[in-house]
Amino acid sequence: NRGQFEQAEVEFQAVLHARTRLLGADHPDTLNTRHSLAMVLSNRGQFEQAEVEFQAVLDTQARLLGADHPDTLNTRHSLAIVLKNRGQFEQAEVEFQAVLHARTRLLGADHPDTLNTRHSLAAVLIHRGQFEQAEIEFRTVLHAQTPLLGADHFHVLNTRHSLALLLSNRGQFEQAEVEFQAVLHARTRLLGADHPDTLNTRHSLAIVLKNRGHIGR
Repeated sequence: NRGQFEQAEVEFQAVLHARTRLLGADHPDTLNTRHSLAMVLSNRGQFEQAEVEFQAVLDTQARLLGADHPDTLNTRHSLAIVLKNRGQFEQAEVEFQAVLHARTRLLGADHPDTLNTRHSLAAVLIHRGQFEQAEIEFRTVLHAQTPLLGADHFHVLNTRHSLALLLSNRGQFEQAEVEFQAVLHARTRLLGADHPDTLNTRHSLAIVLKNRGHIGR
């Protein structure tokens, strides 16, 4: 995967250079390529460069398309993820809150994009030590996702796993165990016992069981 990301970066750089020369820096195709390049840089762990690219795309989109345009909000969300990965949690929270406010107003509270931003915000709140608010956000997302997508949807299971991790970190081991057991049962049935997601949940459950004193369970 690392080699593929490296090759992808080379290709996107070449396309970006050509599109900038032929179409101009502000052309939608140029901005789309620059956004894709930033995603690859982020996936390669080059967060500082990714931030520079996302910020440049965001500034141009906000100027040309407006702050509420879906492309602008998508870039702002991606920038917030990079800020989180760089450990700039306060800035990331500001960006996620802004995107969440806009998406809720424009798309509705239950839209997948809105819920995705809310999930990301909750993850940042954990890093900022705001565990109670993070739990509220995760539960809000889960409450909206479940009837829309179904209890077995991977987004629902991911949210439930994240909630269980938070409960475990807050010392609420009994509640965390209930959530992890439910996710483990679903993932084992849907993905198989050896799938990485299943094993990840099983590992997290084992830690909770240990903390509850069920060493030999």
